[in-house]
Amino acid sequence: MTPFRTPLSALRGVVASHPSALVIKQAHITDDGLCYSEVCYSQFEKDIEATASYWVAAFSAVGIYEGSIIGVWLKGTSYDDLLHIWGISRAGYIPQLISLRMTDPSVTLELLSKAGAAALIHDPSLTTALQDTELPSFPAHGMRSICGSKGSKERMLGAVPNELSGDQVVMIFHTSGSTSGAPKLVPITARWMDCQIQKTSTFIKAYPTLRAMVKIALHVMTLPSSEGFLSLTIAYGDLPLDPSDEAWAWGHGLHLINSFGSTEVGIILVSHDAKGAALVPLSPSAYEFVPFDNDENAQEYLVEMVVPPESPNCPHPTLRDKDGKFHTGDLFLEIAPGQYVYRGRDDDWIKMEMALRCDAKAIEDDALQHRGDDLIHAVVAIGTGRPQPVIIVEPKDEIALQSKEKERDLRCQVLKRITPFHRRRYKHESIDDTNFIRIVPQWSLPRGSKGNSRRRQVEKEFEQVLDEMFKVKQELGGYL
Repeated sequence: MTPFRTPLSALRGVVASHPSALVIKQAHITDDGLCYSEVCYSQFEKDIEATASYWVAAFSAVGIYEGSIIGVWLKGTSYDDLLHIWGISRAGYIPQLISLRMTDPSVTLELLSKAGAAALIHDPSLTTALQDTELPSFPAHGMRSICGSKGSKERMLGAVPNELSGDQVVMIFHTSGSTSGAPKLVPITARWMDCQIQKTSTFIKAYPTLRAMVKIALHVMTLPSSEGFLSLTIAYGDLPLDPSDEAWAWGHGLHLINSFGSTEVGIILVSHDAKGAALVPLSPSAYEFVPFDNDENAQEYLVEMVVPPESPNCPHPTLRDKDGKFHTGDLFLEIAPGQYVYRGRDDDWIKMEMALRCDAKAIEDDALQHRGDDLIHAVVAIGTGRPQPVIIVEPKDEIALQSKEKERDLRCQVLKRITPFHRRRYKHESIDDTNFIRIVPQWSLPRGSKGNSRRRQVEKEFEQVLDEMFKVKQELGGYL
């Protein structure tokens, strides 16, 4: 079998070559305030071994053995949390990581049930919420409590596996559910993990400044006046920066590196250290950029990123489409051969009447950008299959809902603010009348776990409203 690397085997290699190198600064609150203790790689490995030994003893006592799936519901922000996650893996179990932001125990237990988890390690703060669950649950105490407990017994651990099947599941993640409406399991294979380790090492090696930033942290209040800081490279990801923030950064000499990825695929694309650089794929992955349902009137010809099964970071087969590939749903504009600019997800676009397409995300971004913090609390653009889009607005001040006159006034103000943007767009993607602006109470729009509104659910809720609106328009022979 191929020697696929895992975090454990990678750690073993670093310990052998750089045992005294600093890996973590662990924060402590003392009488003198916040202080840090340094942890080197060799100590980190010893702590993982001790944690793994503890969990082998604890699980064996209740008939849970190597190869079982163990849910891990922790904050993931402390050194102890890190040891529990690595320790479970070192003990030969498969960690199923659950975000502590998922506050509903029923959703967590559903994910654990779907994965076939044998037990759950949880943050101590969740003990009461989980007291009635049938799944064996263990509070994740700190290392000092574990190593100092009277009943703790060290168990001999086997060697770290050097050879794994590429399809062997070594960990399980889950998505936020903001797109699909419910979190889904993301099994992580040995091949996938090896690919991420290779990508990360390549990415970090390419940027010496970034390596230094990993080791050095300055208090944020000292940064604005520091010329040294203003010459640093700043890496960011997950969400695109606001264009005005990005322009400010470049204008002040900050060198930005953008990385793009997802839970299912990992790190996908990165930008070069150059102003306005596009995103480029990271090796050793292989991607396909296929045309995304473009129409002849489109202002931009978009492509969707698709991950073929031969790519080492192609997700687990349970996540792939019928063609055997993983369709990310992420859309890009190719500005030069092999160079891309992110243009949102496929559900950020509305397919209008006559199959014309409209960038709903751009409409929302513009409305929020020009609200001046006094008009709009949240906004969603909808209108699938309609002649024109409609925006559903949660007002900043709910006084607008006190009377029809005040609501009409708000709609007029919003239209005035967004008109400069919409007058430059095609008819099928513009809002040119107050009747295409609807006002609803704050927090009434359905939201995902990340706080973003779910367009498809909003479309469904307002289906009858839009049916009536465009029926009247058709009867009148024109727009309202």
